[in-house]
Amino acid sequence: MSGPHASLRRLETLGRRRAETEVAIAAVVGTARQAGASWSAVGAALGVSPQAAQHRYGPKPDRRARVRQAAPARADPKRAKQQGALRHTADQARLMTPSRRATAAHRAQTRKGKRS
Repeated sequence: MSGPHASLRRLETLGRRRAETEVAIAAVVGTARQAGASWSAVGAALGVSPQAAQHRYGPKPDRRARVRQAAPARADPKRAKQQGALRHTADQARLMTPSRRATAAHRAQTRKGKRS
């Protein structure tokens, strides 16, 4: 039987084999790493860069840990907002030319003087 049905069945078979191969590769990479193989060696064996091998087969970061690390900043919304504003101001200042930076600093000092 030719046509799309035969091709689709073949694709299903190849998809299963690819999934099985990925599981086998991940297991062998884990074994090689435990035995002391570097990411450079693993990448070379797979035909990819060391970074690509580590990204694909290395330990995955715990998403919950990242959320826990970000939690203290959310605890004080006013402080988080201030820190965000400071970062934004610092980014703007870094992009300014020296003459614009001096003008902005002068304006900031003038505004502080008016508030007092």
